[in-house]
Amino acid sequence: MIVDDFSTTIYDGRLKEERVRALLPKAKVVRGDMADGNWFWRVTEEIRPEAILHFAAIAGIRYAQKDPFAVIRANVTGTASVFEAVKRVPVKRIVYASTSSVYGRNQKVPFHEDDPIQLPSSLYAATKRECELLAEVYRHTSEVQSIGLRFFTVYGPWGRPDHAIWLFTKAILTGLPFPYTIMGTRQGILPRFMISCAACSLCLTVPRFPVRFSTLAIPTLKPTVTW
Repeated sequence: MIVDDFSTTIYDGRLKEERVRALLPKAKVVRGDMADGNWFWRVTEEIRPEAILHFAAIAGIRYAQKDPFAVIRANVTGTASVFEAVKRVPVKRIVYASTSSVYGRNQKVPFHEDDPIQLPSSLYAATKRECELLAEVYRHTSEVQSIGLRFFTVYGPWGRPDHAIWLFTKAILTGLPFPYTIMGTRQGILPRFMISCAACSLCLTVPRFPVRFSTLAIPTLKPTVTW
């Protein structure tokens, strides 16, 4: 089952719906706002799932500058709704999406789960760090088991409208100037099919509960935690 409001924020909600139809044509879709805690609790109580993969969020550093309250509501309040529902309707496994942006002004690379993350450099990163803190609170007070995956940039064959290929193509078709200056080196290029890394990380994580840790950096060439 998929729960989503298919809202138009960073990009058109119709694109999200097309992706669901293409990738999960047989899935049941429930439309609603996860930041509405009572509504999501009722959905969880009716379904009583064995696992929740909580990826609902507004993911974007630039958009958070444009509409900070929408990002806070979607990312923080939405995550609190998930944990409150699970506290009332026990679910064995919760995997939620965090971000590599939580490392903020940390200069050490590659990143490690134990690196200091007290200095976020964006509002978006701060909201995702708050999600991790909420997870730890519910783990401590209500014994809710969860894992946060600190994803780097995730995209698939369709790309993302807020990324370069879409933006440059739109600029070419409309005759508008390119929105960004191209910079960087080959070493800075992310893997092409990052969505495959995300999917594999889920396949590895979900069956592993209970776990000894609460966050994982995804992807990494040399894992820094053991199961």
